[in-house]
Amino acid sequence: RKAVATALAGCPRDEWITIDDLFATMRRNRETSPTVARRERALWKLYLVDPQYGSLGYSGFADWPILEGRYTLAVLFEYAATLGLIDIEYTDPVGARTDYHGNWGSDDLDCLSRYDGLLAIRLNPLGAHALGLTGNYQPP
Repeated sequence: RKAVATALAGCPRDEWITIDDLFATMRRNRETSPTVARRERALWKLYLVDPQYGSLGYSGFADWPILEGRYTLAVLFEYAATLGLIDIEYTDPVGARTDYHGNWGSDDLDCLSRYDGLLAIRLNPLGAHALGLTGNYQPP
């Protein structure tokens, strides 16, 4: 969560940023790229549909958008947005992201998670204050 908070602190205040732009920024900076699997072996315990064939341990199956990206989406949606730190642009997750279709077992999945519908975020004044970017918070 710390990496996601660091990435949020680097977002422009009161400006919308697409999730794909946020992901690109996070991937360029090690401090803002979350570590989901601490060991390579842990990836074999994560899978789509079937633990043997759909394992994320296979080469290329645990690309950044699949693992770290989905984790980031969950943190943004469930923590930051719920606490009112960010404003979100959200749509139906079905078909919103297609980055998982190359993985075995994804053929029948309309979306990988409910967070796939998160399209853009905006760091609002409360979020800027909570992240220590501003001294005083004035409610709208």
